[in-house]
Amino acid sequence: MSLMSIARTATPETGDFVFQIGCGFMGLGIIAGVAHAKLREYIVCDLDDDRLALAKELGATITLNPNKADVVAEVMKITGGRGVDVAIEAVGQPVGIKTTGAVLKNNRGKLILVGWHQAPNTYELFHWIKSPIIYSPQGIGMSTDHRSELQRALWALEKDIYPMDKLVTHRYKLEDINQAFEDNLQMAPGYIKGVIMPFLE
Repeated sequence: MSLMSIARTATPETGDFVFQIGCGFMGLGIIAGVAHAKLREYIVCDLDDDRLALAKELGATITLNPNKADVVAEVMKITGGRGVDVAIEAVGQPVGIKTTGAVLKNNRGKLILVGWHQAPNTYELFHWIKSPIIYSPQGIGMSTDHRSELQRALWALEKDIYPMDKLVTHRYKLEDINQAFEDNLQMAPGYIKGVIMPFLE
């Protein structure tokens, strides 16, 4: 349901440039729900090339790996120095806030904060003087219409808008719960999301 809330909050307009940092389970789900042919470019940034490849499958048009490119410089080049209309942060780390702020256009760009920032840290907010419109639509508490979003989310799953067969990469029996936690903590190869399925055979 959070994915639906985020997609409904992003609502980029025709011809918009969209930038997103983070291709975890939520980040990839966001791309699936937001990407559209009406967008000029959907630029996605992540450190994992396999996840960037999946991001392209789900609708990203340009992918950037910070280990291989100057992300801010590339985004500015792509947008002709203007910056993006919508920037989505889905990493939960200071670098996500800094990067989305740096690529956002001046005057009423839309900044959507999705990452779970759970530990004290130092954040650079210099770019926020651009006067962004800031949203944090994560979770049921941030939804203004959770019943409708639940219905929409179930419909989207039925229509395979959110391709869970690609996003849920690991499935475990109940007795394998320790392995499930270990794979999550260690980020096992190819891991995006794991689920416990008590009746898995």
